[in-house]
Amino acid sequence: MYLVGGLRGGGWAVVGQAHHALVDGIAAVEVAMLLFDAAGHPPAPARPARWAPAPPATAPAAVAAFARDRLVGAARAARATAATVGHGGDVPGAVRQLAAPAPATALDRSATHRRAVGFGVTSLGGAREAGRRHGATINDVLLAAATIALGRALRRRGERPAAVKVLVPVNVRGGGETAGMGNRISFVTVSLPVAMTDPVAVLRRVRGDMRARKSGGGAAPLEALSEVAELLPGGARRVVARTAARAAAFNAVVSNVPGPPVELDLLGRRVSAIFPAVPFLQGHALSIGALSYRGRLHCGVYADADVVPDAAEIARDLEAAFDALRVVPRRPDTPWRARALSRRQRAAKR
Repeated sequence: MYLVGGLRGGGWAVVGQAHHALVDGIAAVEVAMLLFDAAGHPPAPARPARWAPAPPATAPAAVAAFARDRLVGAARAARATAATVGHGGDVPGAVRQLAAPAPATALDRSATHRRAVGFGVTSLGGAREAGRRHGATINDVLLAAATIALGRALRRRGERPAAVKVLVPVNVRGGGETAGMGNRISFVTVSLPVAMTDPVAVLRRVRGDMRARKSGGGAAPLEALSEVAELLPGGARRVVARTAARAAAFNAVVSNVPGPPVELDLLGRRVSAIFPAVPFLQGHALSIGALSYRGRLHCGVYADADVVPDAAEIARDLEAAFDALRVVPRRPDTPWRARALSRRQRAAKR
């Protein structure tokens, strides 16, 4: 973690970094909450506690713990596989979709370990309302805004592909499962129609694509594969992971993480914003992340500094795209939709 001073207005920032093997985005938020206090409620001073390390595990205890972990992993893999098959999940189809070629763009390479960042902010309520007007989710609205911003970024580079393929992380925890440590995400791929410029048309196309992904089992098939891979010995597991990373074809990553539901303080100072930085694989150059906090959606553009020097401009394009999606009115309903809405309203009054 780094403490960064000298921000505009006398502010400062905390920049934290964690490997994805330790936490995914949702777990990172939960762990980060250990640093913060609920706004206006500093913790009571605690007496220093005496601490002593636990004794090292004996060989029999280590063997028993290993066996227990393998049994738990096998049970979880079996449940994931059964759930996938039971709901019609198409594992080969999901693998083919992940490996299907992505269009060639200027974003599909790595040039340096230096990173460029850009930050954008929009109203969370506005994004929710934009989605509600068109039967879409906040995640659909984020993907639509990313479509518009990526389209502009590619046109600045003289490129005009019809679509790009993005990797979208999906939380696969059960309803009552807390985040805890570890990584519990899978992925879906989505085609973003970057050649389209009409915000409503973009949102409707993205909404339809995401609905198709969900009806086809979403991320469950890849989750089942990852659970089974966890049962392999370490060397084989690394080979599978590296093969999967090389086989995955996409142009960028777009991720949406729910942020803390309350306002936070740190060292007695109000936390005004929280921006995510979503990692990307070698051979790629750009990710877009969003995290909700204080009624706003905070977007972070994280990029290879040489390949995407215009990260800040992409963030501004994101803000402009959210604004466009928020102000464009809903198109008139068709007669049959208006009749259905009228019937529902009459039924609600009875």
